Amino acid sequence: MNGRTTGFAADRQVDAIELYKLGKVEKLVVTGDGASCKDGNVEVYLDQLERVWGVNREDVIIEPEALNTFQNIDYSLKLVPDMRSENTIVVNSAIYMRRTLLSCRKLDFYPAYYATDVNLSRKWTLAVVDSGLSCDGRMDATHARMDWNDCV
Repeated sequence: MNGRTTGFAADRQVDAIELYKLGKVEKLVVTGDGASCKDGNVEVYLDQLERVWGVNREDVIIEPEALNTFQNIDYSLKLVPDMRSENTIVVNSAIYMRRTLLSCRKLDFYPAYYATDVNLSRKWTLAVVDSGLSCDGRMDATHARMDWNDCV
């Protein structure tokens, strides 16, 4: 994470922030890769959310360790156990939503979901990380394989 987002990680964040600002959600749980949260990057991210987007940092919960979609859900449920009993909505790119919902189902978690608009005219690869906390917006092949293997 470097304080800015690009590509469709930004779609997820912008749509989640819009839901927050419209009063549709009270808290945001942001998941990401462990490397992104080193060297004070979480504070940079929280500062950006507050200063640029008007999101109260008290309303943001960061799960910094997940390396793939399954871990995003699993670790977030461990961090915020009330997610199971609360009215929860998962926001992700449409291209990743099936994998996200399969991960949720494997963990016996059935949230509402919101798929962001994805520009399908682009060339898509497995090199894109599932998290809005990505340093460089890429996922290596090992993590991509781990992600799919966790879902089945």
